[in-house]
Parts: sequence; C-alpha cells; structure tokens
Amino acid sequence: MIPEIMEYYDPTNLEGEFGAAIATQKISHIKDIPEDTVFKFRTFAGAMLPREIMSIPVTVGGIVTAIISLASIKKYSTECLEIFSQPWVLGLNTAFSNLMANEETRRLANELRDINDELESQARMLKAQTKELIRKSDELQNQNVELELKRREVEEANRLKSQFLSNMSHELRTPLNSVMALSRVLIMQTKEKLSEEEASYLKIIERNGKNLLALINDILDLSKIEAGRVTVNPRVFSPRATVENIIENLLPLASEKGIQLGFEVEEDFPRVETDEERLYQILQNIIGNAVKFTDKGGVTVSGKYDSENIYISVADTGIGIPEEHLVHIFEEFRQIDGSSSRKFEGTGLGLSIALKSARMLGGDISVESVIERGSTFVLTLPLAWKGQEPIYEPEPIKPHPEIKPERKTILVVDDDPEAANMISTSLLKEGYNIIAATSGKEAVKLAERYSPFAITLDILMPDMDGWEVLQTLKNTPDTKDIPVIIVSVTEEAEDRETGFALGAAGYITKPVDRDLLISEIRKIVRVVTV
Repeated sequence: MIPEIMEYYDPTNLEGEFGAAIATQKISHIKDIPEDTVFKFRTFAGAMLPREIMSIPVTVGGIVTAIISLASIKKYSTECLEIFSQPWVLGLNTAFSNLMANEETRRLANELRDINDELESQARMLKAQTKELIRKSDELQNQNVELELKRREVEEANRLKSQFLSNMSHELRTPLNSVMALSRVLIMQTKEKLSEEEASYLKIIERNGKNLLALINDILDLSKIEAGRVTVNPRVFSPRATVENIIENLLPLASEKGIQLGFEVEEDFPRVETDEERLYQILQNIIGNAVKFTDKGGVTVSGKYDSENIYISVADTGIGIPEEHLVHIFEEFRQIDGSSSRKFEGTGLGLSIALKSARMLGGDISVESVIERGSTFVLTLPLAWKGQEPIYEPEPIKPHPEIKPERKTILVVDDDPEAANMISTSLLKEGYNIIAATSGKEAVKLAERYSPFAITLDILMPDMDGWEVLQTLKNTPDTKDIPVIIVSVTEEAEDRETGFALGAAGYITKPVDRDLLISEIRKIVRVVTV
C-alpha cells in the first residue's frame, strides 16, 4: 500500500483488511474490491489495485499476534482457495508459536547471561572484599595482640613504678626525716649558742627538708591513688571545722603577703560522712594554692549545700589562669610557668591529687578563671560517701578487752606481721599486755588512747615512718613521756644517734634478740621504779 494514502490502524475498531481476521481469528477473504479502493500495493510495474485480499491470522495462546496479508490482482482460483483451507494453516500457528518461544528463550537466555555475568562480577567483588576483610581482621587481631602486650607492659611498668616509689619511701623519707629531726633538735638545743646567721642555716635545712618531704609524699600519694591502693575511711564530721583549721594554719602566710583570708560558711553547715583526711588534703591544696597565687586582694572560702551535696567554693583575686590552660591544670606536674626561674614554687601535683581524691570520694572539682582577675574553684562532695554502708559517729573509746589492769601495757609498732608477732609473743610471756599497730598513724592514735607503759617502734614503715612517729609522740603532751625502744634493720651508728637524739629510750636491731628486748624493757622498768 502507498504510505501517503494509508491511514492509522485502530485495532479497537477492527476495521480494514485486518479487522475481520483479528475479530474472528479466522482467515478473512475480501472479494470484488472496487476500483476506487484505498487498497493499493506496489509492484515492479507500478502501483496496482488488488481484486482480492486474503488475511491469515497467526494466533499464539488464543491471541492474534501476526497477520499474513496476501493480495491478488485477480480472483484466487479454486485450487488456491483449497490450499488455504488445508491444515498447514493451523501448523503455521504452531510454527510461529515456536518461533516466538524460541525468540523469548533467546531473550531470556541473553538476560540470564547478563545476570550471570553481573553475578559473577559481584562474586568477584565479594571475594575481593572478603579477602580484604580477612586481611583487616588479621591486622585487627594483630593489633589486639599488640595492645594486650602493651597493656601488660603498662601494668608491669605501673607495678614497677609503685614498687620503686614504695622503696623510695623507705630510702628517702627515713633519712630525710632523720635530717629534719636532727635539725630541729639542733635548733632547740643550740639557739643560745649559735649566731643568728648559723641558726638561719639550720632553719633553711629544716624548711627545704619539709619541702622535699612534701614532694615525696605527693608522689607517693598520687601513685597510690592511681594504683587503687588508697582506702577510704569515712566518718561523720563537720567540714566547717576542717575549713576553719586550714584557714587558721594559712593565716600567717596570708598576713605576711598582706592579703585577706575570708571565711563565709554558716554555723549550721551540714555534717558529712566521708574521709576527713582526704577532704583536708583536697581543701589544703586548693586554699593553699589560692593564697600562694594571690598577691593583692584576698581569698574567700564559702559553702553551700542541698539535699545531696555540699559545695565549698574558694575564690581568689590572684593572677588567674589563661583560658587555654584551664583544661590542663589538673594534669600531673602541670604548671602554667614550668621554667626553673618561675616565680611560684611547687611540683604541679597538688591539683591533680585534689581532683583524683575528690572523685574517689564521689565528688568533683570545677574551676572558672579570668587572667589577672582571679580564679574560683568549687569542690562538690556528696553528703554521704556511697562506697559502703552508712556509718555513724564513733562511740566513746572502751578499754581493750585483752588488757588486764594489773599488768603493764606495751604498744608494738611494726608493719611486718612476723616481726610484730615475735615481739608480742616474747613480751606476753613476760606478763605484759600487748597492743599492736601496723602503721605509724595507727600507732600514734593507740598511744594517745591507751597511754602504754612502753613502745617498741619500727623505723622503716610506709606513709609515716618511725622517726615521724617518734617526733609526734615526743611533741604531744599526753605521750611525750612514754619510753620508746627503736627497732631497726640497720646497725648504723648514725641511726642509733638519731634515735637517742629524738628521745628514744633504747635501740635494738632486727632480727630481734628476745633476751636483748627483755633487757631493754627491764631497764625502763628500773628507771620508772626509781
């Protein structure tokens, strides 16, 4: 048909040469086509008019999927019509159906091939990713092994550090206490014999000794906190009294600098249940720092509280802290001016110890500061420490149940249980009451509580060594007359002389000879009897 004379075919109207074939799904035979028909087709001789058109529908699955249109310029003969009525026409549907099925199979095969190619590509990518994950997993496992080794190395380093600091406690604190004690003895005994300049030398020795001892104690304290070896000893007390005590001790320094040291804590400020020594240490560091870094104006200590916490604020008008340094001031050995020529002395451990101690007690420390205007530190502390069951005010001290009034009582002080047990056993056999202490602080408390007849005192003890205990006893009115027998691991003449210079009544060495120990006790008995 000539394209320019063709009209659009509308299958819904079932019109034209294909309409009847599609509607009936049977061969449509159009006959006697008039000369003015629109049906024309081209031949090599030009456009010609058909006389008859045979339209053969091709059905697949009950649907006409194709039309075969045969046009003839003359009538179809009887033979042709018989041919069209043969079964091959039905076979045409089957053949076309197979053709369509093959085409669909080819199409699906191509799609399947494309999908397989995609899956293979994804499988290759997945395999590569799996290898990468395995590699990273191996790397992570190796890193974990390395981290575990590093952790163990750090733990071992911390253990060695703690051990070193513990040894340093004995190796440095004991001779240092001896130096300080002897310098104090010289100051007291020779103040009338020495010139003012010579006496100042002794005071310098004593002052520097105290500074060095404070440094050693800070390092040891920090090490114990980090190692988790600090025991919290909570009791009920008044924090207001603690603040008053600290301010009283710092007033001379504040007066010397010409600054005010104010106290604004109400009389009805609540009592707390926490570690009193730790709270004292925290506030001593904060208030002491405020006084040290304030040259004009003053320092004010105030307190607030609510149903759960107390808040102790320390505000000063000192040098202030630059904003960029605020996040570092609680770090160990951290000082704003760390040069050897700095104006203010110190190790940089005080605030670090204060913060760690506050958090150990369930509290915290915050700070605000403006350079050249001053700083404000706020200690937040719970009314009751949550680390154990609540405790209450201690009852009045009762006599020790094993003490018999008719016998003399001896206090045995030694941090070595075996040594303490041996001394105690020897003295028990002689008919004495025995009280034992394993630390210097405990020894001082027991001495004040029981007023023993005599004390055997070990020198090398952690925290508070024998020299410190001896000085404390001799400087306390209630215990200054109690005879003390030094028990030492060394036979150094200088240690013996130090002991006697500090007021010891006897000196024996370890391992303790029982007969020598009893002999020293009997000397004390004779002196007391006389």
